[in-house]
Amino acid sequence: MKRLYNKGIRFGHTIYVYREIDSTQNKAQELAREGATEGIIIFATTQKKGRGRESKVWVSDKGGLYFSIIYCPNISLTDASALTKTIGLIIKRAIENIVSKFMTIELKVKGVNDLMLNNRKVAGILVETTTTGSERPDFYIIGIGININQKHFPRHYESIATSLQLETGRKFSRYKILKAICETLSISLPE
Repeated sequence: MKRLYNKGIRFGHTIYVYREIDSTQNKAQELAREGATEGIIIFATTQKKGRGRESKVWVSDKGGLYFSIIYCPNISLTDASALTKTIGLIIKRAIENIVSKFMTIELKVKGVNDLMLNNRKVAGILVETTTTGSERPDFYIIGIGININQKHFPRHYESIATSLQLETGRKFSRYKILKAICETLSISLPE
């Protein structure tokens, strides 16, 4: 594990980087319970037990962008699905801006937590909350998985999953996409 620091940014000021981890969500929840500050990111090259909504597995092989963010707003967000949809739109905009330098793509938000490209899943979002008895959650853990440079998927996911590289024929910098998402989240999410 190593730490990266980005001064002056609300989300991503501190990034814990792991080659492999069970789940970025689990690690972020652990750190949040221990008092970690808002904006810390847990990033992994691969996850052994990456997960999506409803306990579904999120395949987290090399080439993707897998991270979780600790978010502690001072307001009560009563609808986590609205937060998830907002984050989906932010991720959509960040990815489209980066890819648009080379070509035009159209990502679609499906439901509240999936980003689709050519009718296959390219990204997923998981928002989990923890409370200690108050009506307002103590913190939100925002998990994001984006298929960026994968060249193939396990057979049972081939028809439903894709990556930016498979769809565009180009490799993309995971760091640039992470940075664009962090910058947009920093100005778009309520404090």
